[in-house]
Amino acid sequence: YKETVLGGCVSTEGCKTLPLEPIGFECLEQNCVNQVVSPKRLEYVIRSQEGVVARLEKVEPSSVEHRLEIASLQVLLKARQRLTEKA
Repeated sequence: YKETVLGGCVSTEGCKTLPLEPIGFECLEQNCVNQVVSPKRLEYVIRSQEGVVARLEKVEPSSVEHRLEIASLQVLLKARQRLTEKA
């Protein structure tokens, strides 16, 4: 078990893709079977990401950074939707 920002990873093998960010967006997007996501942690990260997007919206709404942060938020929201559907 390896703790992550959103929960953990239970893979007994090494990960094939090492995330470049602290949040494994690629694992979330691909719905990795080894990933453990804590709904509480996910909600915290979503709220934080929404704040980042809102701040960039005010300062630089057409920037690359804004578009990238929106894409990251979409991955988080889809993960929340999958979690909700499982429950």
